[in-house]
Amino acid sequence: IGFIYNQLLAPRQARLAREYPEKPDYEHITETLTGTTVQKDLETYTGLGSRFTGSEGFHATADTIEKRLRSWGYRIEIQEHDVVVPKTHFCRLLDEKGTPVPGIDIYPYYPNRLRTATTPVEGITGTVVFKGDPDEEDKIEALDAADGNIMLLRVRERFQDYANFGARAILYFLDEENDPKSWFYRRKDSHASIDVPVFFIKGDHKALIGKTVTLQARVDWERARVRNIFAILDPEPGAVASADETLLINAYYDSWSSIPALAPGARQALGLQGLMQAAEHFASTPNRAHFRRKVVFFLAAGRGQAAAGSRQLVGALGERAEPEK
Repeated sequence: IGFIYNQLLAPRQARLAREYPEKPDYEHITETLTGTTVQKDLETYTGLGSRFTGSEGFHATADTIEKRLRSWGYRIEIQEHDVVVPKTHFCRLLDEKGTPVPGIDIYPYYPNRLRTATTPVEGITGTVVFKGDPDEEDKIEALDAADGNIMLLRVRERFQDYANFGARAILYFLDEENDPKSWFYRRKDSHASIDVPVFFIKGDHKALIGKTVTLQARVDWERARVRNIFAILDPEPGAVASADETLLINAYYDSWSSIPALAPGARQALGLQGLMQAAEHFASTPNRAHFRRKVVFFLAAGRGQAAAGSRQLVGALGERAEPEK
């Protein structure tokens, strides 16, 4: 099949220019792209907090990007669109007196399909049952005690079994002693809309074991208005332009996590970093006067929502006849 495809649908022949109009300024590139600058850049983005789509950190990141691109002389165009994301209005863990449990931070996990971590108005009250043995030796006892209570599990453990045995809610914690990796960013949401809210806690989980606590949370699916950012660098007046040709460079600037409030996205920021480094170089290179094509840096929003930003761009461009082979 591959042989026939290559013979009948051979790609168009293309020839590179025999030489660059100007020699690439490799020295300038290596001077500006160092471990120190990359680290500083990364800390700038992660320091804005969770970049989950639609969050405060997400919008702060968009503002930072747009400001930097404008300072380099780019013409900015914005394409707004809507995405649907889970939004946390409040999330509380209360003791028997109805006051927040001290030393514990709590965050909802991404919803079980349509079922968010929203609790009844009065909350979910139960005894915290700990499946203590990391080697599953006490799982049967924990399953027997799950009915009507709140399970405390390590992040590497499945909650669905305890939900089937009647657990009303799940609290996950990171067992740093037995789990050397931070697995809490892995997905915990179920493939079905299981009516059991799931949370992640930070703090002294042992202080909760055997205690009666109440969980109160409100998480709704909501529309969020987000923006695609286009930074445009036009050819210099007088340059020999290549008609109807544009160089498009793309990255997304938001992040996704199974815990939306904890989505700094250090690894997911690498594409953003690379694009911004390239944009800064393109704007300042001595070869700028010889650009023959329009350069567009496209920063998409909604990567975690089925690449919503990229789909918006494709939809706006519309269909175009495929060039002859």
